[in-house]
Amino acid sequence: MAILLDEYNEWNNPVVGAYLLWRFSSGYANAHPEHLAPPLLLHFVVVALLRGRVYSDAIDHALSLHAYAAKFVTGGYADKIEALHGKVQSHLPYTMQSIDMAISRCILALDVDGARLVPLDIGKQKRGSGALSRSVQRLGNRAEKLGKWMAPLELSTIALDLGVKF
Repeated sequence: MAILLDEYNEWNNPVVGAYLLWRFSSGYANAHPEHLAPPLLLHFVVVALLRGRVYSDAIDHALSLHAYAAKFVTGGYADKIEALHGKVQSHLPYTMQSIDMAISRCILALDVDGARLVPLDIGKQKRGSGALSRSVQRLGNRAEKLGKWMAPLELSTIALDLGVKF
């Protein structure tokens, strides 16, 4: 019961969401051929993927975004991919709170002209990774992995693979 309560408290805390969006943005920018920050829209998809256990756990067992999405279809869980767009919409308030928190804490910056969230260097002194629970660290690793997967892809490819609309 305590584990469930901890997970509930972590996921209802936009600070955790801010951290995960920063990890995603960092992974994306580091892997992007031109080191561009991720488009703002992708952050909404990433939150839905990380907040759903079925979606999140599957990240550990794939090597690319296309392979990740294909596992749902070939594994008999095509309905999960079909439902993802609805999950993105249901998490809009939390995602907005997380983005707001990340910007106010200076770990992400909004590029208004490019509609991108730029990860800022927070340095090791601010990171405080020892204070993060294992589950948040694991989610952070998954967020970074999603960033690396999405960085070389066009938005249209991501939308097609995941069944979301931008």
